[in-house]
Amino acid sequence: MAQSLLKAVDICKSFAGVHALKNVSLELQPGEIHCLAGENGCGKSTLIKIISGVYQMDSGYIEFNGKRLTKITPVEAINNGIQVIYQDFAVFPNLTVMENLALNSELAAKRKFVNWKRMRQIAEEAVAKINFHVDLDARVGSLSVAEKQMVAISRALMKIAFNAASFDERIKSYPLEKVDWLIVNEVEGGALSGAEGYDEIAEALIAKYPRTNVMLTMGKSGCIYRSGTEKFVSKACRVQAVDSTAAGDTFIGYFVRGIVSGLPVPDTLRLATVASGISVTRPGAADSVPSYAEVVASPLMKTV
Repeated sequence: MAQSLLKAVDICKSFAGVHALKNVSLELQPGEIHCLAGENGCGKSTLIKIISGVYQMDSGYIEFNGKRLTKITPVEAINNGIQVIYQDFAVFPNLTVMENLALNSELAAKRKFVNWKRMRQIAEEAVAKINFHVDLDARVGSLSVAEKQMVAISRALMKIAFNAASFDERIKSYPLEKVDWLIVNEVEGGALSGAEGYDEIAEALIAKYPRTNVMLTMGKSGCIYRSGTEKFVSKACRVQAVDSTAAGDTFIGYFVRGIVSGLPVPDTLRLATVASGISVTRPGAADSVPSYAEVVASPLMKTV
């Protein structure tokens, strides 16, 4: 039998004396697809967070490609090919599928006039990548939840590459020089560029992908933006962190929202940084994400 890609054995985890997981085991072989199903509170998310390094297990062990680990950090999980992706639809219900798909490209190119033929071609290419069949002239608000998600996935795959190194060596064959935005952390950026250190990675990425806007996130140190000869650094908010589970997703969600809305990059960075800063001061994932109005009114906006 082939070596397991992932093996979790006798995993236990408790919160304040309450068992979330008790002797749970899971094994994944190459080429397999699994579904974790169960009622709310049965431990699905807890198991995923342990595998991805967000939570530490009380007992048991995990093997990545035969390498046994009893304590896993998020960076170690990423380096071993583990990536948890939280989908955020972020679609415009009042616009058509075609408009939702082509909007990013039109804004990125700073076009002032609408070319419906060009927009339809962009949309057709986007849905074709994942073999998604949908009426491009349909209002997104009229679609099912699954269809809205497919629209969001199609749009994400067009021009923005997230978490590049997490998808092992295959991502290196992807034409990243054609994407508009490349958003990576230090581990991912280092894997793509071969460089070490924040400044060095940013320089190497912009040299490798000169037509791409590069965003390098640095955790507590903020982030670096590079585009051609343009460069600036956005510092992180100074807050008392409680739970950083949703920090990355909140930052990216608000950043993409700002870019799609046409905000200047510096303002978009401030918005995303403050939103992420607010989210880490609250427990939980989805419940910790602040509203747009809350972010704009936050005193933190004056600190970044």
